[in-house]
Amino acid sequence: MLEELLNEINELREYKKKYEWAEKDKQRMSDLLFEYMTKEYDSKSFEERKEEHINNHCSACRNDCFCDCDHSYISEDIGKPSKSDKGWIPSTQGCKNFEWS
Repeated sequence: MLEELLNEINELREYKKKYEWAEKDKQRMSDLLFEYMTKEYDSKSFEERKEEHINNHCSACRNDCFCDCDHSYISEDIGKPSKSDKGWIPSTQGCKNFEWS
């Protein structure tokens, strides 16, 4: 019985190592994606980012009927990526009225 308990503890240690490695890999991938998104953000002009936002996000926004038609509410940092410390895909700066449906 004691032997089984020791085997289970060793298995749990192995699972813990694999989990920690997976978390580190996940964070590393998130950091690499953030770097890529930042380079892409820096290479585009404000007009390109604004047009991309209007084409890709405004059509999916639940507040589409309540937004200004001239899209004057779009800030200068539209599309700017935000670094994630949780290993998630980095989010991007959107307009204040945007909501996913």
